[in-house]
Amino acid sequence: MHVDKFGHCIKCGRNLITEKVIELEVKKVLTPEYDQIQFVLEDDSKMRVVICKPCKEILEEKDYKDLMKSVIAGWKKEVKDLPHWNAKKKEDYMKVYGKKKIKHKVKEFKYGSHK
Repeated sequence: MHVDKFGHCIKCGRNLITEKVIELEVKKVLTPEYDQIQFVLEDDSKMRVVICKPCKEILEEKDYKDLMKSVIAGWKKEVKDLPHWNAKKKEDYMKVYGKKKIKHKVKEFKYGSHK
């Protein structure tokens, strides 16, 4: 298991953001392997995460628990680094969000759609 990070595949951890020179400027761009997947959580909220196309092709329901562990670890790190939240607020936040679980994958979700 790895810690979920912005622009990295939730399953394998690969960085899917690179830099290219566009119009004489170095800009961050997504790699061709970049994709997203959306899940419905047990509380019926939705969660969208980055996943590379190869991992998306082989993703199985048995992987959901490990994916959620990575997401929660990422949330925990992000919350820990918030300078304007006190320790109690951080703890309370993680009490709620640290228990979330994936119910199912949203069928037919395609990157770029907002349904």
